[in-house]
Amino acid sequence: MYVCVVGNNDPNRSTSPNHEGSADWNAAFIIWDDETYVINRSDTEVEYVDEIEGQIGAVETYSDEEGAVPYPYPNKHSNYLEEGNKLYKIRNIEITEAIAAEYGDQYIKAKRQEL
Repeated sequence: MYVCVVGNNDPNRSTSPNHEGSADWNAAFIIWDDETYVINRSDTEVEYVDEIEGQIGAVETYSDEEGAVPYPYPNKHSNYLEEGNKLYKIRNIEITEAIAAEYGDQYIKAKRQEL
């Protein structure tokens, strides 16, 4: 399963879910269960999640350099969240629609999307 999620596990770093990243990516993502999950990065579109259920996984590989990881991207890969960031089911939302990603002491929403 592929899941795309964007973020950074250190809320004190200068990057945030709103940053554009150092690479020329069209989207910030996580690959999970062979699906792509995207996090919006504009100031007005980042969605934070309050109600999560159980953990469904964690980011295992990270690269913000486009082309550094061969396509198709491996499961649990992100171009925005570093290794170890945990992924969760969002209460009352099917995993096929969206998931939550740990971001410091908050959770950001990543929506399933075709890239």
